[in-house]
Amino acid sequence: MNIRIVLADDHPFVLLGVRSMLETRAGVAIVGQAGSPTTLIELLRRTPCDVLVTDLSMPDPAGLIEDELHLIRHIQAEWPGLRIIVMS
Repeated sequence: MNIRIVLADDHPFVLLGVRSMLETRAGVAIVGQAGSPTTLIELLRRTPCDVLVTDLSMPDPAGLIEDELHLIRHIQAEWPGLRIIVMS
């Protein structure tokens, strides 16, 4: 059984590096990635996953997420079983 991971960062090279590193591990499946808080929330709503690896400071062009801690609290409230790893 694979651990399903979603990646989120507003820097494409960071996403590429983290994805490349994780894809070499057995039992890991990258099931999606997002470049902003708004796209992250949309992705989580439609893509089941076990772990979220996210940047703490991603600007939200849509302005729907107030700040980084608000984003983490929102994710924890909507997906209480989701494990979150924060990169900074």
